Amino acid sequence: MFERNLNYFFIILSSILVGYYIYHSINEYLIEGTFLYNNITMIFVCAGLCLLFLSFHIHRKVKRNKTYNPDKDKLAKLFSLFIFWICLICLINYFALIIENGFSEGEILFWQMASMILGMILISLYIYLFNKKKTYYL
Repeated sequence: MFERNLNYFFIILSSILVGYYIYHSINEYLIEGTFLYNNITMIFVCAGLCLLFLSFHIHRKVKRNKTYNPDKDKLAKLFSLFIFWICLICLINYFALIIENGFSEGEILFWQMASMILGMILISLYIYLFNKKKTYYL
């Protein structure tokens, strides 16, 4: 019981953090015209955590119920696809921003590269899993 509620708590917390960082990044860009590259990194980190906690949740269901079919779990599919589309849209917007402004130097370059690497890893992980397992989770 505690483990299930803990998974739900972390899934909800990670989702709220993804929304917060997206809102904060857009708000900062619209008001001050600056872009916080570390927020994009945190969006990808929190989206990856959402996927990880969803995987723990589904693995627990599979282990507990021998008749559980993940393909029929519509909520898990929709949540996983939602996170995938958020990652894809953020990565496309991020590449457009890099093309428009170019790479920076110093600490900002670190956040730019970290965001790019994390985003591409998440998208490639999703594509690999969609093609390999034909499922929507890890």
